[in-house]
Parts: sequence; structure tokens; C-alpha cells
Amino acid sequence: MTKPALLLALAIVLAGCSKEESPWTRLQAATPQLTVAANTPDAAVKSWWHVRDEEARYAVTVCKESAELYRPFRAARDSLSTQGLQANLAANDQCDPESYEREIVNVDVQSDTRALVVAHIRNAKPPTPGYVMNIDERDKKERGVRMQYLLERADNTQAWKVTQVYGQNRYCTVAPVNGWCPLYNQSPGSAHTYVFESAQ
Repeated sequence: MTKPALLLALAIVLAGCSKEESPWTRLQAATPQLTVAANTPDAAVKSWWHVRDEEARYAVTVCKESAELYRPFRAARDSLSTQGLQANLAANDQCDPESYEREIVNVDVQSDTRALVVAHIRNAKPPTPGYVMNIDERDKKERGVRMQYLLERADNTQAWKVTQVYGQNRYCTVAPVNGWCPLYNQSPGSAHTYVFESAQ
């Protein structure tokens, strides 16, 4: 066989291999095509939510595809643990997405370059089958939370961008801003002293 013919045969074989289905090809096929709009503050926040939701849905796909890769570890772990512990650990291995209901309740355009959007957000995921919510849990689920989004842009020809997201966390670990707790803060680093007990 001549060298060009050998190269052609190799190319055909490799082309056939590249079309084989694998977790990687399935994940590539499942990657959503995202369209966003940021011409107004509320459109930018709705697009932010859309991207976050699609990211969470894709993470579930990744979780399910990668479950096969972890099967040898889980089999070995299960051989070393009781059925009761296996059931508890299996519950942690579930690929369940959260689901949220969101509503914009106020848009405050403070200038051409700064706006605040306040939203009401509820966790819409049903309770675990068989779980009975107590009164406090039912109230929290129905009440949901308020969140605030700070949006900025360089000038009125630019798209709005989310600069910060604020919650009303009473255990805020940074200085609150007008009663709102900033959620995204630059990490100062870590001494790595915490022992993740569930990893032991």
C-alpha cells in the first residue's frame, strides 16, 4: 500500500472513530445554544436567570453522564459499607436540579449607567417524596426571598451587566450594603483548616 493510500485509510478510520458516541460527545450535543438580551436592566436579569437555569440543567446532564465514570468507586465504597449507609450515600449521588419561580418586583434605573432590580424568588422544587414539611418550612417555601441585582454599563450605548447580587441573609459574612448582603465577594484565600466530615 502506498503512503498516500495508507494515510487516506487512516483518515477514514479516524473519521469513523470520531463519530462514536461517548459521554463526551453526548455532553457536547447537549450543550445549549444560549441567547441573551441586556438592552434593559430587567431583560439582563431575566437573561441572567436563563443562563443560570440552563447551566444547572446542563450540570444535571454532566452529573448523569459522569455517574458511569464513578461506578468503580461507588462499587468499592459499597463493598465497605452497610446497606443503610449505602442508601444515605446514594441519596447524595442524585442528580436533582433545583427549580425556581422568579418575579421582578421593582426596577430602579438610577442613571444611564446604574440600575437596581429587586426580585421575589421561590424554590419551586417539590419536597422529597414522603417528606412532611413543618409549618415553618411551608411558610418559608411560600414566602420565598427578595433579592437585589446591581447592574451597570459604561454608557447608554452598552449592554447592561450584572455587577453584584444581593440577598437578605442574616448571617452575612461581609459588610451589608443598605441592608443587603453581597453574595459574590473576592475570596481572601483560605488557611484550609476545615475538615469536610462527609469526605472522611
